[in-house]
Amino acid sequence: MDFAVIVLIPYDVEMTLRGLQDNWLETAWKVMYWTLFVMCWFVLPVSQGYLMGGEFTFFGKLGAALYRRIRTILVMSALGLAFIIYLFIRGTLDPQNVPAFLVAMSNCWGLFLIIMLLGYGLVAIPRSAWNNGNIKATLNYYYFKTVGIDQNLSDNKHDLTTAVEKANGYSQTIKQDSSLRKYIDAILAKCPESIQSGLARTKSYRDKQDYGPETKEALVELHQEIKKLVSEFHRSECRWERHLKTTFKIQDIVEHIDSPNKVIHSQFWPVKTGKFKRCREVLEWFWFTRARGFLSRILGLLLGCMSILIVLGEVTLFVSSPIGVVPLLFEEEHGAFSTQVLCLVPLLYILYSTYIALFRLRLKGKYGMYSHNNTDAANLVWCSLIMARLTPPLVYNFLLLIKVDNTRFSKVMGVIDIVPILGQDFAVFFPLILVLFCLVHIFNLQGKLMNCLGFPQFVFSENYNDERVSEGRDLIQKERSGTERSAVSQAYSVHEPARNPVQEHSFNPSTQSRYQRIRQAYSQYKKPLLP
Repeated sequence: MDFAVIVLIPYDVEMTLRGLQDNWLETAWKVMYWTLFVMCWFVLPVSQGYLMGGEFTFFGKLGAALYRRIRTILVMSALGLAFIIYLFIRGTLDPQNVPAFLVAMSNCWGLFLIIMLLGYGLVAIPRSAWNNGNIKATLNYYYFKTVGIDQNLSDNKHDLTTAVEKANGYSQTIKQDSSLRKYIDAILAKCPESIQSGLARTKSYRDKQDYGPETKEALVELHQEIKKLVSEFHRSECRWERHLKTTFKIQDIVEHIDSPNKVIHSQFWPVKTGKFKRCREVLEWFWFTRARGFLSRILGLLLGCMSILIVLGEVTLFVSSPIGVVPLLFEEEHGAFSTQVLCLVPLLYILYSTYIALFRLRLKGKYGMYSHNNTDAANLVWCSLIMARLTPPLVYNFLLLIKVDNTRFSKVMGVIDIVPILGQDFAVFFPLILVLFCLVHIFNLQGKLMNCLGFPQFVFSENYNDERVSEGRDLIQKERSGTERSAVSQAYSVHEPARNPVQEHSFNPSTQSRYQRIRQAYSQYKKPLLP
């Protein structure tokens, strides 16, 4: 539904510039908006609450999720009702405008979030592209990130171990014939085998007084906690393994920048075969060591210019005449295809700048997006919820930016002016603060400011530190050495008799090349978890 809004808005703009109106379009916008409104404020939160609930039955989880969401809605409704009554008393709001009032308040909140996120994205995207042009500096940055990712993994492992230890303590005291036995067994089934085996070796279980009474409510709370911690631990492992693979690849590129053979040779790179093997090796070496860095710098400059144009347009919304390249492009119609493409390019850039900032927030226990089917359902629901909440106000802000009035979307969404305290002036003048947000991120002040205010979870990226680069380099070297030894030993073990049919099938030299065996061993490698 979110992407349908993004795809349809260029058509709405093109039809408006041509002076044509499709009657079905306004109806489509109303249906899509109110569908998104219900989804992001009720359906998706209930779905996420159900997926992360600690109850042990379908109706138990559904009932608890509904109860929590209805309770939240009642609190929000009480505050909103008080505000509506205040507006009625002042005579500035009519009963028939209440739905429009809800739209306006939702837009104002979404616009506030969008401007804050844009302040980071419009700076970070061109800066990242420019920095990627220096492969050695990029490697040092990945060394710097290594320490934080490793610490995050260790912390999550410790928290999960504590919770699993508590579950094992319950398991030791709850009898087999107890009505609670099936609940504790369900909890233990959620615990990772690696954590369980570690506790079994140490025989470390807490005493009864440490974890409280044996009640169903206590087990429900523990179940919910373990589900959340397992999800966070899984995300940390995925983040660590992905970081290792990327860092190893960058190390190989840096090591072979001045290679006289013009080839990148490593266990972690695919072996070229075929008649054009040498040509492919040289092209790969040239791309990663020469061309990509140069093109990244050019891309950084282009994206920087795009960010400047977006900021210029945002801070001049209060000016009726077009100022800047973006609004000037829409003074007239350029044909159906060209107009829609011109509309889609800056819209997608604003969309990407907003969401890249959102996905870099370090909200522990909330969400994470990972490739290769490593994102669980609750996190997909959370991301869908945020996108559904931000997309309509983002598109409304874009229409103000390009100064195209009287679109069908504007007729549905352009009702902010009925909120006396905020009003249309909020949508027009609030984006002026975008300049301040951009300056904060240009000079890397956001992390220090959030840490001083006690909100480290709202930091987009950590401040660079040379000491952590050295520490991260040592960690990566240790991990790389261990991975290479493990991969090589498993690759050469194919010459020995297989211990079981599974091993014989997995490492059969007649069906796998040496590189495939090394890659398989590397893909199965897991970071050793600290106790």
